Amino acid sequence: MKGMFLGFLLFLAQSLALADGPVPTIGKDLRLHVDGKPFFIRGMAYAPEPRGFPGNKLTSSNGPWPYSRGAWLCKAANQYDPGDWQSPCADDDFFGLLTENTQANRDYNAALRELWGRDLKTMQAMGVNTLRIYNANQPRFKNHLPFLNAVQASGMHVIWPVLTDHLARTQFDESIIENMVKETCPGGSPHPALLAYTAGNELTPISNDTDKFRIRRSIEIVKKLCPTALVTYAHNDVPPEWTLQPNPQNGSSALMEAFPALDFLTVNVYRNNPNTGGIEGYDRLFRYDISNLTNKYQKPVLIGEVGEHQNDRYESTWFNRTWKFILQNSVDAKNLGVVYFEFNDEPVKKQKSGTSNDAYMGIATSAWPPATNMEAVTEPAVIMKNMAYSGIQAFNNGSDHIDFPGSAKGAGRYDMFVNTAQGIQACNFKASPDPQSINPSCLNAR
Repeated sequence: MKGMFLGFLLFLAQSLALADGPVPTIGKDLRLHVDGKPFFIRGMAYAPEPRGFPGNKLTSSNGPWPYSRGAWLCKAANQYDPGDWQSPCADDDFFGLLTENTQANRDYNAALRELWGRDLKTMQAMGVNTLRIYNANQPRFKNHLPFLNAVQASGMHVIWPVLTDHLARTQFDESIIENMVKETCPGGSPHPALLAYTAGNELTPISNDTDKFRIRRSIEIVKKLCPTALVTYAHNDVPPEWTLQPNPQNGSSALMEAFPALDFLTVNVYRNNPNTGGIEGYDRLFRYDISNLTNKYQKPVLIGEVGEHQNDRYESTWFNRTWKFILQNSVDAKNLGVVYFEFNDEPVKKQKSGTSNDAYMGIATSAWPPATNMEAVTEPAVIMKNMAYSGIQAFNNGSDHIDFPGSAKGAGRYDMFVNTAQGIQACNFKASPDPQSINPSCLNAR
């Protein structure tokens, strides 16, 4: 009897710790809480595409490939170990450090730390509080704790991937997922920077049983090894697959039925008017699609991506108007926030991988390295896109010629986050950070 009583006290203490402690939780109100306080996600998709690091050599099936010419080029490469398959098109990991047993590795690590420091400082100043990461390699090859520590020191959090594109589409290995969770949740305690895990991005679980199995197993592994952590899955905005069907009032969601252990569902949403960036499509998204789903399943939703593709024609304050709508409607709909896609352009990787419509979606970019000796190229200064931004200059050193068609697209995106905070421009992460703190100038804007 005494043992049962002590067990009850332990359970009670753990429950109270989860309610008020540092571990992110979702309350009965379906709101996200961090450190016992409501937390609204002001997110940024972060997948850096470095132009080059000094010294480190790659090898591939085509022979030596100097790292200074870019691991962002889509070539299979043995970067960390002879048995490790790595192609930056499918599984790019710039969030971990190599073992410092060579000068090349030390140079690589120093360049990564410099990149993180620069980008994290910029995003922090923009009001970002959450980074969404898409791919990370297994800890056998890279140590990701320094990146998580840097994020924590910047006062931000991370949505961390456990089912990467490579694991989901090429080589599913449960031991790799287990090791990734153990690294970021040692002893079952999540790293303080960890907001949630994501078990895959834009897969096809409704039509593909293999995808469904891999997502489900990834969720189960997280729940087993890091039981206090939140876990989500990010799906394309294909309404028949995630909204209530066939009746929007009392139907069922195929996605939520497939993964009942999800703590929240992430949906990558691109419903802005392609000609203006207008928010007409958000009315149905919030008042019907999200609200009906969250009411039925009592699980919240996160808008995992919003952004402007290459073939869209948005007006200059489109995200400010979108952010205002999200702030005003998220509490009732039980939406946790939004992730902007994305921080930086990915011109080489996206074009090489056949998704050139995504190449210039960033608010930051950089000119092609202005060096004639490609072996000496280091990371160039970042360029934040403002209204005066006019695109990336073509690069030609006599042997390499690379054009950046359309790179001027999206000028003014950075301005949406750091502008004067007057009128609709006050609807940004800094001036209007959450539904309870909307700037009056934003509220009154038309």
